[in-house]
Amino acid sequence: MDKRYEKRKTENGYVLIPRGVMVVFGCVLPALLVAALIASGVWGSANRVRAEELRRTNEGIYRQAYTELADSVYNMQIALSKLMVSESPATLSETLDDIRFESGAIAGLMGRIPQSHADSVELNRFLIQIGDYAKGLSGALRRGGRLSEEDREQLMEVFTASEAVFGEISEKLSSGSIPLSALNGNGFFAQTEQQEAGPRYPSISYDGPYSDSIENREPMGLGGEDTDGDAAHKKAREYLEDEGAALEYGGISGGKIPFHGLSGTLSDGRRAEIALSVNGGQLLYLRTENPNAQRGGEFSEKPSEEELSRLEEAGRAWLLKMGYPKMEAIGAQYYESGVLISFAAVQSARFNSSNGMRDALISEDSDMSEAINMLREDKSAGEAEETEVIIYSDLVKLWLDRGSGMVIGADANGYLHSHTERAMPSEIMVCERAAERLSKNLAIERTALALIPMPDGSEKLCHEFTGSFAGERYAVYLDAETGDEVRISRLINDENGTSVL
Repeated sequence: MDKRYEKRKTENGYVLIPRGVMVVFGCVLPALLVAALIASGVWGSANRVRAEELRRTNEGIYRQAYTELADSVYNMQIALSKLMVSESPATLSETLDDIRFESGAIAGLMGRIPQSHADSVELNRFLIQIGDYAKGLSGALRRGGRLSEEDREQLMEVFTASEAVFGEISEKLSSGSIPLSALNGNGFFAQTEQQEAGPRYPSISYDGPYSDSIENREPMGLGGEDTDGDAAHKKAREYLEDEGAALEYGGISGGKIPFHGLSGTLSDGRRAEIALSVNGGQLLYLRTENPNAQRGGEFSEKPSEEELSRLEEAGRAWLLKMGYPKMEAIGAQYYESGVLISFAAVQSARFNSSNGMRDALISEDSDMSEAINMLREDKSAGEAEETEVIIYSDLVKLWLDRGSGMVIGADANGYLHSHTERAMPSEIMVCERAAERLSKNLAIERTALALIPMPDGSEKLCHEFTGSFAGERYAVYLDAETGDEVRISRLINDENGTSVL
C-alpha cells in the first residue's frame, strides 16, 4: 500500500485517507473552536462593557435632568411666593413671566425623565397649566387689569402645591430614589399604575386651552356601547397588531375617560401596555418596547426629508388601518431610535368663495404682490368649493421606530376629547383677499384652511399662511370670515424636530 495513505475502517468497509489529515483535523479544528470561543467571549464582554457604559451615561443624563428639575421647581416656587407679597402690576407681570418660563423648562425636563404614562401625566398637566395661567394673568395686567381675589386664592393653592412638588423631588434626590428602573423596559412596565386617592394637585380654572374648566368638559370623541374586559382584550390585540400577545387585564381606571388597562408581552417578547376607553373600546394610549432601542448611535443624525416622509406615510397607514379618518402630519420630534409624529384630523367642507381654500405653494423669494397674483389664478368666483380643513384639536401622537417604521407608541387622548363633525360657515373670505392683510415682510410658502383652538375652548376657522422672514419660518392665522389676525407662531425646525413658539 502507498505509504502516503492510511487505511481506516468505516461502516461500509475500509477507505484510504491521506496520512496527516486526521492530525490536522484533530489538532487544528479544536484550536479553531477555542479561538472562536475566545473571540465570542471577547465580543460579548465588549458588548457588556459598552452596554454598561451606555447605562451609566443614561443614568447620568437622567440624574442631571432630575437635578435641573428640582432647581426649576424651586425657582417657580420662589416666583410664586413673590406674587403673594406684591401689588405692583409691573412687578406682578414680570414675575408671572418668570413663572411661565420656568413652567416651560419644567415641562421639557419632565420629557427627559423616564416615567410611565400614569406617573407623569397628572404632574405634566398641572405644570403646563401653571405656565398657561401665568401667561393669561400677565397679559391681563399689561392691558390694565388687576389680580382678583379669586386669582390670588388660586395662586396661593398653586404655591402650596409647588412646595409639595419641590419637597417630593428633593427627597428623591437626597435619598437616591430617582426612578432609574424605568431606563429599561421591564423597569418601566413594572411600575404600578395606581394613583393616590383624589387629585394630587389643585384645579386651576381660567380662560386658557389647558384650563380644568375646559378639560372637564365631556369628551366628544367617544361613542358606542360600554365594553367589558373580554372586549378590551380583543381590541387591545387589534391595536397592537398581535393576536398572540399575552396580556393581563388590570381593571378599569377612573378619570374623565374611564379606561381598561392591560399590560403584558408581545409575541416577539417585547413588553407592552395599553389603555382603551370603557365607552366604545377606543385607544387612549399604548406603549411597546422599541425592538431596536439599544442600537446605540445608529440614528445619531436627524432624519432626512425622505426618511421623515416614509415614517409619516407609515403612521398614516397605521391610523387608517385602525379606523381613524384622514390625518395630516403637523410636526415631529426626533429621538435616537424613534420619531414622535403628531397627526391632526382632516375634515372636508364646502365654502362659497373663489380660489382661497386650496393649498398654494409659493416661492420663498416671491414678493407679496406676486404671491397674491398666484393665489388669484384659476378662480371660479361664486362656486362652492370642497376643500380640506386641518382640525388641530383632533390630535393623535405616534411614536415610530426609525429602522422599521413600526408604531411603538400612541397617545390619542386629545382626539378622544375633541373629535366630532364640525359645522363650518357657508361663506368665507377668499384667500387672496385675506393675504392682502399680511405683512409684506412675510414671503408666503404655503396656505391652508385650519380650525384652531382658542383660549376659551372654542375653535376658529382660519386661513393659515406659512412663510419666512429673515431666515426664520412663521405661521400666521387670519380669521377666515373677517380676515382679522388671530395668531402668529414661530416654527422652529432643528436637530430635535419641529416646535412652535
